[in-house]
Amino acid sequence: RSLYFPRPGHADRAILWKALLQKRVSKFQGCVPGDKLSLNFGVMASLSDGKSGGQIAEAIDFVLTEERVSNLSTRTPLAESEFEGYLDMCPPTADEGDKYLSFLRSVSGIDAILKARKKAKGEKK
Repeated sequence: RSLYFPRPGHADRAILWKALLQKRVSKFQGCVPGDKLSLNFGVMASLSDGKSGGQIAEAIDFVLTEERVSNLSTRTPLAESEFEGYLDMCPPTADEGDKYLSFLRSVSGIDAILKARKKAKGEKK
């Protein structure tokens, strides 16, 4: 048995980056000035194309250590480049969309339904 989770799209990844970064920072420190977390989430979504939500969360956990979060107020703000190295090490997730659609077609019986409709149309002519 398996449960299919499609890879997140560009907009989904941007939202994931923002939410997971805020969650990680709040784990160590209640409030961080907004300018210290001012990553371009569109760029982050592009950098993480082909990655799963779990891989994005791992990248954030890898980069945003407790020490790095505590230094956010004194050190330079987060930069997109800090995440590139980790993301480059992560293999892209396999897109199993075709496998899922094949399974869905077999379970739903849609192929048989379409075949029967096509046959019925052919007989009416």
